[in-house]
Order: sequence, then C-alpha cells, then structure tokens
Amino acid sequence: VSISSQVSLGLSGLLLKGSSDDTEAIQGRGKLVFYGSYFRLDPVAYRTVTTTVSEYSGAEFCLSGVFTGKFLTAGISVNPPSSITRTVERSVQADTGTTTPRWSGQGEDRIALPWRGMAGLSVAIRENLRIVLEYELRPFDSAVYTAASGTEGRPWLSAGLLRFGVEYRPWEWLALRAGMADQAEVYQPEGNPLAGD
Repeated sequence: VSISSQVSLGLSGLLLKGSSDDTEAIQGRGKLVFYGSYFRLDPVAYRTVTTTVSEYSGAEFCLSGVFTGKFLTAGISVNPPSSITRTVERSVQADTGTTTPRWSGQGEDRIALPWRGMAGLSVAIRENLRIVLEYELRPFDSAVYTAASGTEGRPWLSAGLLRFGVEYRPWEWLALRAGMADQAEVYQPEGNPLAGD
C-alpha cells in the first residue's frame, strides 16, 4: 500500500499446515554375552518397527515498510511472535520370536518464536556509486519449545547478521558489485557441552 509517493507499507502472511510420516525398523540378529574369561553369541532374533505420523500447523505474518528518496532508500520488516504446533501419533510393533507386543501413544509439542526483523539502507554516493547496508536480528534464544510432557526448553541461539555491499557503474551496461555477509547457525547440537556457543 502506497501511503505517499515516497512511503509504502506491506503486510504478508504465511500459513503452515501439513503432515509427515516416517517408519523406522530395527532388525536384531542376536546379543553378545560376556563372562569372566570368555564370551558367546546368543542368536536371539528380534524386530521392532516404529511408525510416526505428525500433523503440524501454524501461521506467521510480516509487516514491512519502505521509504524511497532521491539518494536514499530505507526499509524495515518485522515478524511478530508466532507459534508452530505439532500433533504426533506413534506406534511400535515388536516381534521377539515368541511374542508380538504393540505400543501406541500420542502427544503434542509446540515451538513459540519471538519477534524478528531486519532493516536496510541504500545510499547513492554518486550517480554511479551506491552503498547498501542491511542488518538482520534473529533472537532465537527467546524461542520456547514445549514438549508433549509440558517440559519447556530453549534449544536455539541468537544471531545478528550484517550485510554490506557496494555497486559501481562505470558505464550503463556494466555494474561492478562487491560485498560481505555474515553467516550464523542458530541450531546448537543436543547435549552441547558449551551451551550457547
């Protein structure tokens, strides 16, 4: 939506809805039994099949604005807090050779995402020389994961990404561009001994 000849505002939405399923099979050939001075292999065959079906849903919105001047262009976009919910149904079928027990269960987990956003600035130093600067904020250390048991955790990390670029046009048909961009990984491994690093 154009507020004026220089200012525009925007709103976009993303609807998440879908499902996934996976099957895991474990085939056992036997077990190794250790004694004081020797060991033996017991040929105990077993098989376990785990089937999981997940249904997930959520929604995300983005608010944005752009100011366009003769020598300067500035923009900002903001993602309000949102959440993604997953409903899980899991069944386990075992075969020990003598019995075939079966287990099943279901639960629901949820991830709540915090405010995120980015801002950018483009300045025309000369008619053929432009500098661009962009900063993105990802405060994912505030994201809260709630397991099906009700236990809450904060498994992710925060990151601030800076991007910088220059464009020079010696002629109309040639544009020379150079720049740099930060890279960040917000997912830390489970059991990370250096939490937050």
